[in-house]
Amino acid sequence: MHQGLYLGFSGLRALNMPELHALWHEPSVNTTLFVDAVNASIPSTGLFSLFNLGKQFAAAARDVQYAASHPNVSAQADNSRQSLRATRQWQFIQANAASVLYPAYVRSLNYMVRAVCMGCTAQLCVCVC
Repeated sequence: MHQGLYLGFSGLRALNMPELHALWHEPSVNTTLFVDAVNASIPSTGLFSLFNLGKQFAAAARDVQYAASHPNVSAQADNSRQSLRATRQWQFIQANAASVLYPAYVRSLNYMVRAVCMGCTAQLCVCVC
């Protein structure tokens, strides 16, 4: 979904909307972060562009999936379910999926729908009307 929203689902498309460009390229989405160097359970915040937030989310999901399917690789294999929940990746997903990433994607989709509803007047580089 992330790649489709950014690049287009059936071919490369770009919207010429400053709001949409800012959402995807400017660090404006307030995100909760967890850093291993400190304490993975202590959150901090940072600003991400939607593009970078989506990349971070996908990477965290891949890490969680790998750790869940390879519990013996984990340094804390004795209680892998609990140790998985303690990782910064799991906490990042829990903190940002529903309350940060989802609303940002909805906002992006709303901009796209608004562009189409405006009659495709040079807003879509490839009009789908």
